[in-house]
Amino acid sequence: MDSYMSDFIMRPGIAIYSLVGLFDDPNLSEQNPVLFLNPVTSAFWVFYTAQVAGNQDKAIIRYRTSSDHSATWSAPAQLFPEGVFVRQPVTVLQDGTWVLPVWYCRTPPGFRWNGNDDVSVVRWSKDAGKTWGETYVPNSVGCVHMNIKPLADGSYIAFFRSRWPDNVCRSTSADGMNWAERVVTDLPNPNARTCFDVLPSGKLTIRQWPKRSSAIFYEFCVIRSVASKPAQILSSSVKSRGFFP
Repeated sequence: MDSYMSDFIMRPGIAIYSLVGLFDDPNLSEQNPVLFLNPVTSAFWVFYTAQVAGNQDKAIIRYRTSSDHSATWSAPAQLFPEGVFVRQPVTVLQDGTWVLPVWYCRTPPGFRWNGNDDVSVVRWSKDAGKTWGETYVPNSVGCVHMNIKPLADGSYIAFFRSRWPDNVCRSTSADGMNWAERVVTDLPNPNARTCFDVLPSGKLTIRQWPKRSSAIFYEFCVIRSVASKPAQILSSSVKSRGFFP
């Protein structure tokens, strides 16, 4: 776990990146920074998690903001109650609503957290982060790291990694806030974050680690969304990137 995190920032008029230390709580493990640029004010936000050791069921999401291109930052503040984690970026809807995908790290009383009961949720704000609502993704037990993208028709699609050695899942939404029950895809779960993007053609690209071994593998899949049908893999390739300890 990280006890200190920093970002490299390139400021206007300076041709090199500088190191900006943002998180250094000596009592908590801090990780998963998510940068966000307010499209209206151009203020930077950074969301991140903090908890004692690996107790994710006690984690909180903190945030800091900067209105001067990262020259100075606000003091850390807590955004949500404990037991919630963040990893993926904010999506801004057409009406300006911010949608932040998170997941709840749930634990039955008397047991230690192990991820088996985690569920995905979207937290959304219509007032630029002042207040937040939330919507659960139906039947999303074990689904985390929800990555959301808009589609050409105005709807939204999301992919999740799983807590188990099975498959990546997906969900769809007409408005970005209310989501359909998650569906299991035939893409292998990499036990790591899965990221994707939408190409101008409407096809989707997903980049993931298909398996863990002594080498890092990247799998690049081009998939097509078909109305009311699971996504179909059109092509994929796997390349080794060398040893990873």
